[in-house]
Amino acid sequence: MPIDKHLLSYDIKTGYKKGERTFENATIDYAQMEGINLENIVFKNCRFNFSSFRYSKLKNSKFIKCEFFFGSFFGSDLENVMFENTRLEITRFDTAIFNKTVFKNRHFNYASMIDTNINAADFRKCIKFNIFINPKDITEEDLKKGLNLLGPAIEKLDIGIKTHIKSVLNKYSNETNVNIPAGDLAVKNSYGKEQCSYTNKKNSYKGQEARGYVALSDLFDEIINAYKDEQPRKKSTYDKKDKY
Repeated sequence: MPIDKHLLSYDIKTGYKKGERTFENATIDYAQMEGINLENIVFKNCRFNFSSFRYSKLKNSKFIKCEFFFGSFFGSDLENVMFENTRLEITRFDTAIFNKTVFKNRHFNYASMIDTNINAADFRKCIKFNIFINPKDITEEDLKKGLNLLGPAIEKLDIGIKTHIKSVLNKYSNETNVNIPAGDLAVKNSYGKEQCSYTNKKNSYKGQEARGYVALSDLFDEIINAYKDEQPRKKSTYDKKDKY
């Protein structure tokens, strides 16, 4: 079925609170559904862009025929969760709880599953490109290719968000000495530094071999929270009333 509506975080949280469990045929952009209980929820034919379920409880939930672009399930409880016929592009699952988690007939491209019990997940007929389970495996070339995927999507965003994300990418490039050839988003290192100055606030990874992952972790969080942090004036009145 065609996608025929746009849903906000407020719509999902409020509907769930009222007992609604199935949401379908919707675009869900910049949804901040972090640290909440959404157990037994079902999403069908939904497109998620820059949306976060960070540390949420999603036990027994289903994502069917969905698409994720730059999404986060960091630290989420994914016990008995089914992802079926779902495409994930630049999606983060680091530290998520896998337990009878099923990925069926789905497409991965740049997914991070670091610090997860990946053996507790069942991958059935999946197409996998660039799945990272060790921070040391993330190379500079991986970062460049992944960030290049952002170009077309970011150019379509509101000017305030786009400007903010470009500034984040520029800071990332300067502090990691990685030039990002992302089309109109291209930024070049201006300091010539060999050392990454990011501090690792999220895990115990240290040293030059993991600096890409550490920096990428901070970069990911800043981009996915760009709408919330950068443009409160443009958030809908629904978001402002959201007390869930």
